[in-house]
Amino acid sequence: MMMLKLIIPLWLCIIGLPVQAAEYITSSSGLSGTLLLPVHDENFSKMRVVLIVAGSGAVDRDGNVANLKNNSLKFLAEALADSGIASLRYDKRGVAGSASAMIPERDLRFSNNVNDMLDWYELLEKDERFSDILLLGHSEGALVATLAAQKIQKQKKAKLKSIILLNAAGSPAAEILKTQLIAAQLPHDMLQRALTILLDLQNGQRVDTVPHELNALFRPSVQDYVISWFALDPAKELAHVTVPVLIVSGGQDIQVPITEARKLAAIGKGRWVHIENMNHILKPLDTERVKNLVSYSNPHLKLAPEVLPALVDFIQEQH
Repeated sequence: MMMLKLIIPLWLCIIGLPVQAAEYITSSSGLSGTLLLPVHDENFSKMRVVLIVAGSGAVDRDGNVANLKNNSLKFLAEALADSGIASLRYDKRGVAGSASAMIPERDLRFSNNVNDMLDWYELLEKDERFSDILLLGHSEGALVATLAAQKIQKQKKAKLKSIILLNAAGSPAAEILKTQLIAAQLPHDMLQRALTILLDLQNGQRVDTVPHELNALFRPSVQDYVISWFALDPAKELAHVTVPVLIVSGGQDIQVPITEARKLAAIGKGRWVHIENMNHILKPLDTERVKNLVSYSNPHLKLAPEVLPALVDFIQEQH
């Protein structure tokens, strides 16, 4: 059930400038989100709305993690609204406004992420203000959006028009994590232990004893979640999606290389747009790694200018 908490104009109405209104709402599973609406004349057709899901970790609706505030998803939602497109973004389970919806870590599975997105989709499907719904996933959220689209297709929901995958992986998570561990230049013994644990989890086997240094990645309480995540192949899952797909990758993404976008594009489900000067959090960067990392905690740096046109062109083509 949608619970309308508050409607706040984000700009005072000034001649020549748009007005956006934010509705703060709660999903049926207790997650908190923001429905951002553009100026809309009721005499015209209904609105398109983009349902946005963030990437891995404790990410809030604005794309921020703990002390790393970059506002990437907030800027994205505001830019879409300026282009006449509504959006709904939300705090992930256990984060910020959704903190009270947290369940014990040992009970978490990747499917929880998908079900949470489906709960939000149901709210939008029933909302008569919206004619078309698009799913947008950033990073790991792209896999969430892909799996949600599969389920929505099976239910034959009429409003789902397409999905958008931003800086998404095309390989199973275990393969990407293995590459990241090797690149991290860990001490030899620790790296070998990490790779052994990773392989066990990839094979669906829990590991009881985890070195303290690797606890953040492989602690026993998170292993069932990791096993459920490792079992998924993003490219193979995308092959089951029948709606149009937009894949957007960044040339300065130090987390997801361009080879991952190629794997997704090779499925042949839609359009691939590569933005050379964009990093993982959608910000405009050159090749300097230090500046790239600093951008993760810069809440003022706006999005790469090529992002919005790529999304808007694709969205407006969907009917």
